[in-house]
This record gives sequence, structure tokens and C-alpha cells, in this order.
Amino acid sequence: MKHNYPIITVEWADHFFEEEDASLEEVIKTSKQRFTASLTGYLIHESKYALAIAANIWQDGSFREVNYIMKKAIIKRSDKP
Repeated sequence: MKHNYPIITVEWADHFFEEEDASLEEVIKTSKQRFTASLTGYLIHESKYALAIAANIWQDGSFREVNYIMKKAIIKRSDKP
């Protein structure tokens, strides 16, 4: 299926990080880090509050693995300087 959805890469500040087992020193070191995540996919929708990015677009026009990213958490996006 032909579509006009642009490919975008987004980096955002994440709010969650999990370790199975950790020493107190590891916890202190990890808590000083900024938790970020990034994703590349098709920008299928943008609202006032979020981006919707799909991993794949099927022949029937439906989407696979849609991720919703809050705009307030975005650090960098490839379509904006």
C-alpha cells in the first residue's frame, strides 16, 4: 500500500527503569542518570499532546505496534531542528 506517512526518530525522557537485582551503589549510580528512550517509525498522527508512531503499515492500511509518546517528554525529534 502506498502512503505518505513520514519516517521519524524520536528521543524522549522516560519515567521508568527497572533492574532485577542491584546493590545500593548501583542504585545510587543509576538514579543519577537521565532515563531516555528512542524510537524510529512512521509518524501516523500528531495531536496537541502526543505523537503516534507505528512500526509497520499493513496492506489494508492498518498499523502494527503503535507507540504513543507524550510531547512534553520529547527531547529530540528528527523532523524538527
